[in-house]
Formats: sequence, structure tokens, C-alpha cells
Amino acid sequence: MGIRMGRFGPTLIAAALVVSACSTTIAGTAVSDPSAAPHLDTGGFPTKPRDVPARVGSDVRVQPSFELGNYLIVPAELDAGFTEDTSVPIPSLPSTVGLALTVGKTQGLLLADEERNRYIGGAVMTSQRTWTSAGEDPPRMTTYLMRYRTSAAVDDVVAKLKALPKTVSEPKGLPGKPDSFEAPTITSYTGSPVWYIPRGDYLLGIAFKGISRVEAESIAGRWVDRQIPKLAEQQLTADQLLAMPADRDGILSLTIPGVQVVDGIAYELGYMSPRTWAQLTTGRWSENIAIMDRAGIDLIGSSATKVFRARDNASAEYYRSADRSDVEGETAPTSAAAPAGVPGAQCKTGTTKANGAARAYYACTVVVGRYYATTSAISSLDAAQQQISAQYLILQHAK
Repeated sequence: MGIRMGRFGPTLIAAALVVSACSTTIAGTAVSDPSAAPHLDTGGFPTKPRDVPARVGSDVRVQPSFELGNYLIVPAELDAGFTEDTSVPIPSLPSTVGLALTVGKTQGLLLADEERNRYIGGAVMTSQRTWTSAGEDPPRMTTYLMRYRTSAAVDDVVAKLKALPKTVSEPKGLPGKPDSFEAPTITSYTGSPVWYIPRGDYLLGIAFKGISRVEAESIAGRWVDRQIPKLAEQQLTADQLLAMPADRDGILSLTIPGVQVVDGIAYELGYMSPRTWAQLTTGRWSENIAIMDRAGIDLIGSSATKVFRARDNASAEYYRSADRSDVEGETAPTSAAAPAGVPGAQCKTGTTKANGAARAYYACTVVVGRYYATTSAISSLDAAQQQISAQYLILQHAK
């Protein structure tokens, strides 16, 4: 299972640095088993909850981006046909790189507002309709939102977007949406048409590929009608978003560290709601949401391992059996040997091209009390077994 896959001013960095990590224990039903520790091969991975350091620099924008995902209306909510996940260049929009990979370099640099550092973060989801034949390029829809420090910052970005060279002869806003405007084609990935809609200190965007303009206008209009009221549910100010704590309810303290950091940004590190997790991970969005709702999943911690907090032990076991947010594999996974001494641990192996050339991967899971934990796709079975053994011991401390 895994996530699909500018600088801040000194004042904002200082604000982030004073945020302290939360407690390293959280409410749950795990039962401590300290006698297990000497008998398990944990391969040097940590076996106790950790302190979670505050995020600094450009990395500060990641958690606000996960938070903003709670308020993004995604394609499947507008048209049930757009529910197939598709590989995305970046699963959230905390950086110039993330924006450029999603909307192209030209627009990405404008949206990032690097000269004045007023960009807070953003959320994005791309979905496509179900394939009907091999080799088909199905219709695709992308919805995204971006938050800035002020509405004046949005006005400046909008003016720059409108000044870009046209890629259609007569760009037109959405019918009945006077603030909307059509922008140049973003990338071959997201397609055209694309519309932006400024709203206070938010900038909203929606793009299509492979459907008629008439249908695109209809869907986009309905999206605006739902997206704008959804923004009103978000109560945090820009400063509060940037000062979000490093952990919530200690969920990240229960994960094993070690995510990849690119240009100072750990895109996969953070805590999030089921809604945001369903946007970031593989599998059908609507199915993932339904499964998590049935299991009572209310919080996810994402690091080198992923930890899900369910309603109770039975719900955590259900989620493990039903989880659809799996590794992007080329072959169906098969069972692999579980580590000795870890009650209920399960491991699997398969082949994936998630990072380029096809390779074998191994992943292991465990349920302790109301918590379900899974490793990332690892190239060694021994390492996957060691990681889940360490994760099992960490979860003994969830009280």
C-alpha cells in the first residue's frame, strides 16, 4: 500500500519551529506485551513510539495540503463514472515542484507565488472513467484547490494567469459563473478545457481530457456549486494552517520513520483523514471511502509505515481484509512468509512498476487492538518482516 506517486519566509519558519510534537501515546485497546521484544527480529528499526519533530522550511506546507484535502470535491462526487484512480505526478500540492508537475511548469511557477511567498498549500485529485477496451485512453477529470495568505495574492496570480498566451482561439468562462475564466491547456496529462475560479484567498481549478466541451461545462458548473460551499467548512486561518502541530493524537509517533525527502519536502509524511487518504492512494475513491467508513477509520498516520485507527479490533481486522488501496502492481500479490513471533502478521509479495522498471516487492501487515499497520513496498522479505515486527512492538504502547 502506498501513496501514488519555494521557500518560506523566516517568520513562517519560526512559527513552525515552535510547534511541539504531541504525546507519544493515544487512546486505543492495545495490550502491552513487553516480553515479546527480546524474541523478535526487528532489524534495527525503532520499537517504541517516537518524538515527531516539527516541520520546517518548505516542508511546512505538506500538512496544510493534507488538511485542505478534506475540503476538495473530487471527480467521483460529481460523476460516479470518474472513480478509477490514475497515476498522478504528485498527490498533493505543497510545493512549486508539485504544482509544476500537476499543471505544467509555466502555470506552476505562477501559482506557487515564489516571489512573495504567499502560497499555503493545495489539494488535487485526478480520476478517470473505467476502461472499456485495451489501450484506451479514458476520459479524465482533475479537481484542485489552492490556498493563499490573502485574497490580494489570489488576485495577483489570476492576473498573471490571464496574461498567459492563449491556447484556444476564444477562451470562455463557465456559463453562469462570472468569476471563472478559461486558462491555457495545462498539460497533455490533465488536458483541456481548464477553468479557474478565484474565491477569497482560494483559487479553484478543474480540468478535463477526452470529453466534449458541453459535458465539461455541465460538470464544472456543478462542481463550482458544490465546491464553494464546501470551503466554508474550513475554519483555519492561513497562519493556523501553517502552524499545524507535527502530530495529531500521537498517530505519527506510532509509525516508523524513513520516507523519501525531495528538496527538503517529505511528501508522504503526515497525518490525515480518510477523505484525504482516499485522494492520495491507489484504488477506487468511492470504494476506499465506503470501506473506511464501515471500519470507522478516523485517522491515518503516513510515514515509512502506515497506521490506521479504526473503531475497534474487529473493525481493524475488517479493514485489513477489505483494504483496496494497494501497491500499484503488475501481478496479483501472493502470500509470503510472516515473521515468527508476531501474532496475526501477514505478508505478501508481487511485482510493481511504481518506481520504474518492474521489480519484486514485499509488504506486511499487523493488527493490534484498534490499529491496523502496513509496511510500504519493500524489496526484501527480511526487511518487510523486520519492519512489521518493530511496528507490532510500537503498537503495544498505544493505550
